[in-house]
This record gives sequence, C-alpha cells and structure tokens, in this order.
Amino acid sequence: MEWAHKNKLTMREIKSAGSSGVPDLRWLFEKKFIIRSVVVATAVFFLVYVATLPVFIKPLYESETIIYVPLTLISQQHQQQGIGFGGNAEIDWHIQVLKSTRMLDSLNLLFGFSGQWGKDMNLPDARSKLYQAISSRINIGKTRYGSVSVKVRHTDPSMAAEISGQIVSIGDAIREDILHDNRYSAFDLARERYRQKEEKVAEMQRIIEQEASRRRDVSPIPGTNFHEILVVYEDELRELRTLRNDYKRKKNSLNTPLPSSYIVSEAVVAHQPVWPPRKLLSLASALVVLLGLVFFEVIRLDKQTGSSDA
Repeated sequence: MEWAHKNKLTMREIKSAGSSGVPDLRWLFEKKFIIRSVVVATAVFFLVYVATLPVFIKPLYESETIIYVPLTLISQQHQQQGIGFGGNAEIDWHIQVLKSTRMLDSLNLLFGFSGQWGKDMNLPDARSKLYQAISSRINIGKTRYGSVSVKVRHTDPSMAAEISGQIVSIGDAIREDILHDNRYSAFDLARERYRQKEEKVAEMQRIIEQEASRRRDVSPIPGTNFHEILVVYEDELRELRTLRNDYKRKKNSLNTPLPSSYIVSEAVVAHQPVWPPRKLLSLASALVVLLGLVFFEVIRLDKQTGSSDA
C-alpha cells in the first residue's frame, strides 16, 4: 500500500509537471538510476577496450615524409642556382604524379601487395580493387606551408616508414622520366629549326657572294634588289644566332640532372598505432550507452504517464 501510494504520488507529480510544461527530471539524480548507468557504461567501456586489442584488430601505424617540390624549369634552376622551390602549379603537378597509377603500379611491383592480399590480377576488376586498397593506406596532400605531406599507414610500422620514403623516390623517378621525353622533344625541335635556318642563311650567303663577285667595285645601292638581299641576310643572321643559342641551351640541359625533392622530414618508425583509437572508441561507446539509457527511461516514464491518464 505504501509503495502504491508513493507510485501514485510520483505519477501525479509527473503528470502535473507535464501539464505545466516543465519536465520533471529528478529521476536522473536517483541513486538507483545513477548506479545502474555507471555500471552499464563502465562495462561497455571495458568491453569495447578489450574488443579493440591487437589480438582482435590489427593496429595501423603511420609514418610521414614531408618534402618541398623542386623547380622544374632549367632556366629558373640556373637563375636560383638550383636551390629554388617549385610554385603552386609545380606542387599540384607533383602531387598528381605521387597519386598516379604509375606510382601504384611501382609500389605493387616493389612490395608485392597483390600477392600479400591474394589479388588475382587476371580478373577484370583486379587492378581497380588493388589501386583502391593501396590508395586507402596512403594520404598525400599539400600543407599550409607549401610543402607536400606523404603519410602511409600499415600494420607493420617499419613498412609504413619504408613505403613513405619510397613514394618520394619513385615520384622523382617518374617526374624525371616524363620530363626526359619532353626535354628531348624540345631539343629535337630546336635542333631542326637551327638546321633549317642555317641552310637558308648558307644559301643566301652563296647568292650574295656570287653577286658581290660580279659587281666587285660597285657598292650596293639602297632600293636595289641586291641591297634588299643584304638587309634580309642581316635579319636572318640575327635569328640564326638566337636559334643557335636556344639549341645549345637545350643541348646542355639534357646533361643537367633534375633536382630531387627536398626532404624536410624523413619518415620514422612509429612507436604507437594511430588506429583504432581504443580509448576514444571506448569513451564514445560509453557515452552512447548513457544517452540510450536516458532515452529509454524517458520513454518508459512517458508510457507510465499515459497509462495513468487512461
């Protein structure tokens, strides 16, 4: 009877509180509810903490290499004595190289990821899945200071550091290979233009010498055809010198190696994993459980209030 009386009082208080528009939340501070919530939240915390042990989930370790992209233009390298950093366009271009499929193929060839993960490369979608699996372990982006960050995650901390460093080296090799073809194409074009101009100047020189030997003591009169030939010849000579300088500059550039990326911070072997964040997951799980307990308690009290009204 006493319990029923207290229960009726409680229902009456809840009802009056609901009618007044101010919810009664005193049950949140009841000893029974607090003890039950603490016990359940603590149990969930330790359950999640144990479930994320390395025995059940392989942790991932992260290593980062930070580089500055070097200059690409040979003329700028000479002006800045080969120590200049690339601009935004060169940085973006180099990041695309680091994220390219050529990079992913090189990493697979070097570390044998397809064999480690059991990928059958004869399947039509095998290469796409392999690229996705490798890319999920790598994070490459530009920093706020104009450098490039190369982060790699792996279950083996030593492997994470090695892959990060190899990405930088392979990126330089790919860039060298791409620019090598462009440099030779530019050199071939400069050589051909210089050769054609040289032949044209030689032909004009032959005509001038023939005309000069025929005229001997007669100076070229302005306005005559011979005088016009001499004027054009001087212009062609100046253009020939320009083309010759361009040809020599491109020829010398072929023997000039491109600068490698400037490594600001080398990748080191991580001493602790970055995933999974065991404490954070455990705390988040405990908090979700606490909120769930409060939510279900509100629903339960609401149903009791509804049945009391009926």
